Amino acid sequence: MAVALLAAACAPAAVPGADWPQFLGPDRNGKVDVEIRRTWDEDGPPILWRKPVGAGYASPSVAADTVYLFHRIGDEEIVEALDPATGETKWRTANATDYRDVMFGFDEGPRAAPAIVDGVVYTAGVKRFIQALDAATGERLWGFDAIERYNTRQSPFGNATQPFWVDGRIVLNIGGREAGIVAIEAKSGETVWKATDHEAGYAPPLLTEIGGLRRLLFFTRVGLVDLDPADGAVRAVFPWRARALASVNAAAPVQIGERIFLSAAYRTGATLLETTPDGFVSLWASDDVLSNHYITSIYYEGTLFGMHGRQPVNPSLRAVEPETGEVLWTKRRFGTGSLLLAGRTLIVLHERGALTLVDATSEEYRELASAPVLKANVRAYPALAGGILYARDQHELIAIDLRPSQ
Repeated sequence: MAVALLAAACAPAAVPGADWPQFLGPDRNGKVDVEIRRTWDEDGPPILWRKPVGAGYASPSVAADTVYLFHRIGDEEIVEALDPATGETKWRTANATDYRDVMFGFDEGPRAAPAIVDGVVYTAGVKRFIQALDAATGERLWGFDAIERYNTRQSPFGNATQPFWVDGRIVLNIGGREAGIVAIEAKSGETVWKATDHEAGYAPPLLTEIGGLRRLLFFTRVGLVDLDPADGAVRAVFPWRARALASVNAAAPVQIGERIFLSAAYRTGATLLETTPDGFVSLWASDDVLSNHYITSIYYEGTLFGMHGRQPVNPSLRAVEPETGEVLWTKRRFGTGSLLLAGRTLIVLHERGALTLVDATSEEYRELASAPVLKANVRAYPALAGGILYARDQHELIAIDLRPSQ
């Protein structure tokens, strides 16, 4: 009994927030209000398991004690349900794909994370095969080719629109010629409404209420679109597009009170928008404050934290006062990587494979810990569930124990 009590006392503390059921987490903003370990020894954070995976940039998702992975092996896109304790496969469902990145030669696997809602897994493949699977068994409930249904354009880097559940529907910036944004009945897969002819961006949408109205905000390849989620009616469009043909808007809109922060690369930069009855008004705009290439900024206690600069030029990590655009601190040549917030700790998974923890303070850059955990070319966001960080590159998925010691 004494041994058992000692083992229990030394075990990592349980951490709330056991699910990360979609891209950017439970509240779709990259944040969870839980504390994690803020340092580790010279060997780095504990790695619980490693699992070989196929191609793709799709983030893992976690729901109901299962990790869901969307990847490509050979000519199949595979949704795989995994045991979070071991990484062992519970089930796998595959569909054929012939996608080839003939323009740039990038990874040819899926880019969009699975979304799990009410026992159903929704995925959007790199060539726009949209499907719903039973989360317990992997049985396909429905699926269709969005290229055929909506006459979509080919995105420069493959489809990366994230499935987004709203009021019993899945909404997508699908990029069709008469269906830029669509709502699909979640139970049947049938189209409910279509809106705009905007080409697809990579940014996940934002569902919010501003000025007494529910608003579905999509950052398409053209700019920010304000839709009525009930019927897809367009209330306003704010043009804000990266100024290069081979580019997409990828960083999600960030809500700050009743204002919206937008950011894009390629000589476009950031702006803070006020929502008015007539549309959006820019309060300030600058390409020298916080120009996000594809990483969404995090808002925390009055400060925006984000990556400034394009991926090839070794971006800076910055803290910015959003009301004025004042830069509070900069860590130059930090390098790009995904950005999450757990409690008061920024979690950065670098493209080069390092995991870095940074204190989320507006005072100065304070690095807490850093260690290599994956190989280079890490593009997928990790998922944080129950204090375990599930992270992947193009070759393996790993489970990192970030639970605080008791």
